[in-house]
Amino acid sequence: MGGFVIRRIEGALYNTDTARTIGTWRAETASDAEDDKECIFKTLYVTRSGKYFVHSVGRAKTVYVHRSSSDASKKLWIDHEQIVPLDAWNAQKWAWEWLTAAECDRAFGIPDLSSDQRKVISCSIPVYQHDMLIRKRAEENTTISSLIEEALNEYMGIDPTQKGAP
Repeated sequence: MGGFVIRRIEGALYNTDTARTIGTWRAETASDAEDDKECIFKTLYVTRSGKYFVHSVGRAKTVYVHRSSSDASKKLWIDHEQIVPLDAWNAQKWAWEWLTAAECDRAFGIPDLSSDQRKVISCSIPVYQHDMLIRKRAEENTTISSLIEEALNEYMGIDPTQKGAP
């Protein structure tokens, strides 16, 4: 797409020249030419400090375009760019929606579902959810960890009986 973009958003610097490219999605259009007026590019980056952002660029016939003149009689439309910061969780969600599996695996790693290793976490949940977990644990004669693990597997679409990546 040429050139690089630097934006400061809420005090953080986002620079497409110095950030590492994770992957790029390009809209399917009738033409493969880069000068196609309906062409859209979206690229996920991560900065050296670990901040993620999406840089979107649209050509003349896209939602990203803007008028280069306030004179409505002049039909001078130019490409427009947008930078959207993302936290790590939303960057991964964005990547899995828009990029290839290979790009996602390179950027975020492949979960090892065959590992029996455990990780201790701490979280805060509403009292009513805690009470429901305690009740469910007693009903099913299991552990709270097992109940949470089962709920997370279901939420993320992971089949724990399958070994390898989801």
